[in-house]
Amino acid sequence: MDNLIKSAGKFVFKTLILLIVFSAMLEGIARLPWPTEGIPPLSKGNYSLLDIKFSRIEDYAQENNGVDAIIFGSSLAHTGLDPEIIERIFQQETGQKLRVFNFGVNGISLPPATSLIEIVTQTYNPSLIIHVTEMRDYHPQTGMGMAGRVADDPWLRYKLGKPSPWGWVIDHSMAIQRYLSFRFWAREDFPSWYALLERRLIDITPWGYEPDRHVDDRINEPPNPNEKKDQHILETYKNYQVDPKRIGFLETILHQPDRKVIILGMPVHPTTVEYFGNPQEDYQEFLTTVEETARTHGGKFIATANLTIPDEGYANKFHLNQSGAPIFSEFLAKELVHLYNSGWYQPSSSNMRGRRTNTFLTGSLPTVLLATPTPSRKLASARVKWSLSSLSMALI
Repeated sequence: MDNLIKSAGKFVFKTLILLIVFSAMLEGIARLPWPTEGIPPLSKGNYSLLDIKFSRIEDYAQENNGVDAIIFGSSLAHTGLDPEIIERIFQQETGQKLRVFNFGVNGISLPPATSLIEIVTQTYNPSLIIHVTEMRDYHPQTGMGMAGRVADDPWLRYKLGKPSPWGWVIDHSMAIQRYLSFRFWAREDFPSWYALLERRLIDITPWGYEPDRHVDDRINEPPNPNEKKDQHILETYKNYQVDPKRIGFLETILHQPDRKVIILGMPVHPTTVEYFGNPQEDYQEFLTTVEETARTHGGKFIATANLTIPDEGYANKFHLNQSGAPIFSEFLAKELVHLYNSGWYQPSSSNMRGRRTNTFLTGSLPTVLLATPTPSRKLASARVKWSLSSLSMALI
């Protein structure tokens, strides 16, 4: 009996040793320099567009020695603002370099945006936050699916300082992150899905912006209550009111003692107000409440009611396309020049602000193991063109 117990103990001990050695080998392989072509970025197992954004901002920060301004918001920001244009105009007008990255993510509403902003700003320490917003952000039903997704995600919970053993493992193991990058290979629709991703993800620039090529040829038509999509929007916002809880999330975004915050109104098409029960009253309530909140908390609210975007500049009533985004980007650049000339904002390129404060992709792992700096737009796009993300789906 004693011999049996000893044999069992030796077997368990040897098995544990083999598992440890095997795990160490996998971790070592995962930390080797990997080719950039055909390999998806490291993944945290959450909303897959975030994997792309995390990969791109890491490359951008390494190549530019930091980030001054980060744009946050939903898909409206993602396809609506081109930081490359903003940087160029700002430098032409002021002689100062402004490092700007677009961290807009499809489906992100105010509740999850607060968590995302906290995580990203703690890592990259920008001196300016620009949050793109519009009327629907302040309705209690907007974006609740994504809010729950973020609240339940192990890695995001860990990065926010909440107990999450699996989140800790993800954050510290590059082998796990490599595995999570390929976790959807068994999907039945993977070939066609990947073909769509390959075609679209190549367009995402090193600044995090993706141009939208769609043009809405029915842009001036009023909402149709007989169409399913319009019917849902009309029903959701017929009794629109600014939710005090959403204003609380906005106040959280504005509460940045060590950095400036701009709340930027999205230039949606004029016909969008027709989705709301009391169009002009609801729009004015949105403008007044957000502007007063921003001013009270030391931020700046930039309205775009007087910005003219031609009809062909819209992908749909809420989103700009590749023709409208440059107009919006130029508008924002000139506003930033004005704030610079007035002394309200100064870029942080000349000091330690805007530089990476800790290792983001894998917690305590050395930065040299994480990503190769991207010297060109083509190479940066190649790094993520195999990413298991879907820009045609809000969630996986």
